[in-house]
Amino acid sequence: MEERARKERAETDNDMPTDLLSLRSDFVVQLPQLMAALPRLIDVEASTLDATESSIDAIDAAIDAAGSEPFLAGDVFQSLFAYVGEVVRRAIGGRWDLLSQDDGRTWEPDVIDAQGNRCNLLRVYKEILEHGEEGNLRAFVHHTIRTHRREGRV
Repeated sequence: MEERARKERAETDNDMPTDLLSLRSDFVVQLPQLMAALPRLIDVEASTLDATESSIDAIDAAIDAAGSEPFLAGDVFQSLFAYVGEVVRRAIGGRWDLLSQDDGRTWEPDVIDAQGNRCNLLRVYKEILEHGEEGNLRAFVHHTIRTHRREGRV
């Protein structure tokens, strides 16, 4: 039942991730604070979150233990998104960018690789929403890094 509801929400809430990023244009400026808050928000030892790909395993374990819903809440999702994005950015030598949507009020933070391609990191939300505890955020991060290293020849 929960899985069906999760999939229905994924199909109907396409705009949800940008709504969860309430900092909007201040997101990139707030990255250090967001990343620093993540261990407390998800009850993980801060030393395990060292901004490496392997540290994503601790987040996967936290999702397994608590369920996916808490990770989709605004403050937790913002910190999680910032952390995952920074892990990807460092691994590919990319840069953060804020993309304005057509409405001029909605900002979507994303990592841009060396070739100028977007990593489309808001897929993190969909990964957690659709797959929940059965998902594997580490696999998502690994694939994103591998894809953008290849394209960017980093």
